[in-house]
Amino acid sequence: MNMWVESLGIIAAVLDLSMSLPQTLKIWRNKNAEGVSLFTWVTLYTTFAAWAIYGWQNQIAATLGFIIAAALVGILLLPTIFRAKKHSWFITILTIAGIPIILIPLILYAPAIIVTIFLLSLTFNRIPQVMKSYKTYKNTKYSNVSLFSWSLGLAANLFWLIYGVFRADINLILIPLMPILYDSAILTFQLIGNRKYKDSQKENPSA
Repeated sequence: MNMWVESLGIIAAVLDLSMSLPQTLKIWRNKNAEGVSLFTWVTLYTTFAAWAIYGWQNQIAATLGFIIAAALVGILLLPTIFRAKKHSWFITILTIAGIPIILIPLILYAPAIIVTIFLLSLTFNRIPQVMKSYKTYKNTKYSNVSLFSWSLGLAANLFWLIYGVFRADINLILIPLMPILYDSAILTFQLIGNRKYKDSQKENPSA
């Protein structure tokens, strides 16, 4: 495979592995996870871990990026969200450790069609965040969601789509399509919602 084609996957992986950092910093700095979907980030962690295993199995150059992305979400972001939402450390550790244990045999030994269906099902992981972001817009609520994080996610999926086309890998073509739509929706709702919230605070500072 041409190096420039593989470089597309590497760029996408770098964007993916960077995605969780702005959200981690924002929650840590503001000491709250208001508007942030824990379920979405748990399933994103599952997605990165699953693709790390799939990438290793299929010799995808960007596999290391998936591993780092999963590690950053699992080690930094998820504990930060769990703590902000006041969940126990037992639940936190069980979630972070249990997911890879389940994924390894599934990805490595299940029939290819099952793996494809499973990876496709993970593309719906952003729906809870889309709904939370919609509520931010609809109800003029405060939200601590990082726009930078979701911008990185959108860019990553655009690169994965292009990379999949050049590799003629059906999974790499199909998987990014829904996340591109979801990330666009999250960014749109958050941008408009944040603007509405700021305007409401100017009109009624005591609210």
